[in-house]
Amino acid sequence: MRSFALPLALLLASCATAPARDPARVLLTQMRAACGGDAWDSVDGWHETGTADLPGMPGVAYETWHDIRTLKSATVNKVNGQVMRRVGFDGVSYWRASGAGPAEVGRDPQRLRRQRRDAYISSFAFFFPDRFPAAFEHLGSRTYEGRIYDVLKATPEDSERVEIWVDPATHRVARFVAEGEYADLSDYETFDVGVCSATTGRQSDGNPAHDLVLHVETVETGPAPAGIFAPPTD
Repeated sequence: MRSFALPLALLLASCATAPARDPARVLLTQMRAACGGDAWDSVDGWHETGTADLPGMPGVAYETWHDIRTLKSATVNKVNGQVMRRVGFDGVSYWRASGAGPAEVGRDPQRLRRQRRDAYISSFAFFFPDRFPAAFEHLGSRTYEGRIYDVLKATPEDSERVEIWVDPATHRVARFVAEGEYADLSDYETFDVGVCSATTGRQSDGNPAHDLVLHVETVETGPAPAGIFAPPTD
């Protein structure tokens, strides 16, 4: 009779010496699968429209673009159809313009690190860990307002770190926490090619005068228009 003792012993030894799965990578995989999985591979850009509720100014229209392959971003705010503010990040500089005038451009190193962090979050870059290198650490479970979350710390290259709080029941991102700021996400919907995103985002730094609530209305995932990320000159 053929003996299975040796193959079985080798199999058990292999299992015993195999490295444990990285809990951070496991969580990242679950997060991506819960929000579209491989559909994210076909996303080149992110064009979003909606309204923002600011203190004393509810329903301010906004339009934002993200380049999912470079982390570039741009946003326009309008009141009664008139441009109120334009801001952006072209990958090298951040810029800001009031109304339809020229932009003020900055390259302060610390602000650039924060800008990269914000672009990393807004561009769903954690779904592309090979494209956008970052150090990840699973911080375990934390409780907020009676609910338990899985918490992942991400530190992208040349960027400030951010904590990503994930609902363990759905594996969807429920909260971002970074340097005294936070954003709570809810009301997920599936858009365009089959990827999902929260449609309500509540942001604060603890000062009620800075509170902001975003209401997403539309999303398209095609390439961004040429030149949209460059600072305006007029």
